Amino acid sequence: PLDTFFTVPSRPDTLLGFLRPDHGYDSLLFAVQLDTVIDTAKITWKERELPETPWKLLPSTGAWNTFDTLTVYNSLPINYFDPEAISMTADSVEQELNWTQTDAFRYQAYVDREYGTAYQVEVLPNAAGTVRDSVQDTLTATLTYPRVDELGILIVQWTTSSSHPYILELLSEKNELLARRTHPAVEAETEEISTFRDLPPGQYRLRMIEDRNQNGRWDPGDYWTQVFSERVFYSETTLEVRANWELEYELNLKLEE
Repeated sequence: PLDTFFTVPSRPDTLLGFLRPDHGYDSLLFAVQLDTVIDTAKITWKERELPETPWKLLPSTGAWNTFDTLTVYNSLPINYFDPEAISMTADSVEQELNWTQTDAFRYQAYVDREYGTAYQVEVLPNAAGTVRDSVQDTLTATLTYPRVDELGILIVQWTTSSSHPYILELLSEKNELLARRTHPAVEAETEEISTFRDLPPGQYRLRMIEDRNQNGRWDPGDYWTQVFSERVFYSETTLEVRANWELEYELNLKLEE
């Protein structure tokens, strides 16, 4: 059974496999099929000592950034998870946590946070386990969500005349995706306003994707079918968001189809 094989988010063309030490095999033969093409590969291995795979609770301490999601993480696939063994309180009041497994290596909780509030998070032993180990020690964190006057707002006013849907993305200074807004196709020139609230002070960029096939993501071109890549546009400058301030930015997209 191949239930120990997982996709790797950062490497979409890769499968990562784990076998328990007592599996009893010295090799495996894989058959891979794509459409009518079939190929095989024989895999052999040698046993080796694996480094420790410590559990992480992220963020671990300090300010709770608007874009930080409460995460339980391990570098090995998580094969069981007990949300009842994880708690979060604010002013001694229990807070609701809704956990979702976002990939094989992490569970994330989406939390309604209040400005200027400190939260205490506790992960008890055996709250989660991988193909090798479970949580051995209690993990704790004290996280504080910023006050409203410590955050800023970005208001994007933009115009487009394209008949294709658009995806507007907010990027960090390091081009990390922070937030996105989707906009339907329009037949005539239309003005839109997109607002990004509770932004930590810093530098940001905007990216606009012309979603021609309406699948909600950017798609590259295909040489064999002569399909061009979907067009992508960036803001001309970085946008500086300041605390307790509203920044307005005008983005004009008037494109030929």
